[in-house]
Amino acid sequence: MPFVKTADMVEVDLYREGSVVALLRKITTAIERCISTNRRLITIGCHEVSISGKIMCELSEVFSTWDVDMEYNRSGADMKRGNGALIRPDIIIHRRGEVDGPCNLAVIEVKKGDDVRHQSDINRLVDMTKSRESGGEFSYLIGVFLKISENGKATFLPFHNGRELQLIERRLPVQS
Repeated sequence: MPFVKTADMVEVDLYREGSVVALLRKITTAIERCISTNRRLITIGCHEVSISGKIMCELSEVFSTWDVDMEYNRSGADMKRGNGALIRPDIIIHRRGEVDGPCNLAVIEVKKGDDVRHQSDINRLVDMTKSRESGGEFSYLIGVFLKISENGKATFLPFHNGRELQLIERRLPVQS
């Protein structure tokens, strides 16, 4: 079973009941901290890839015992495909090169702006978080669709077991 060390270095079994909420809290807290620290990237209109890179760096520190990658297009040594098409999620937290067992922790899609929803990203997160027992190929424990508005609002739409969970909206503080 995969374990992750929390800030106080206690190992937490991420597949235990209720751990999805703890994992989501850990991811959203890291993203909120990153965005508030790097708010200027949003206000000057940087591309979402720049923002994703900063988020990946923050998540790498928080999940130091895992691999955190951007635009990763591999499943083991093979090209990552979903419904026959090549896929490259914006950010993933995983065990690089592994395909068996619980090696895929989180998949994150990032969008900047006030557009409503990006259905192709939503569909990808549904597919990538389906368990293998439910016909999923990748079985990420959690997926997050993150929408960052220029007005300082972050919207987190989480997914687990191929299902959308409760929407979380936050007004992000500006660090001086």
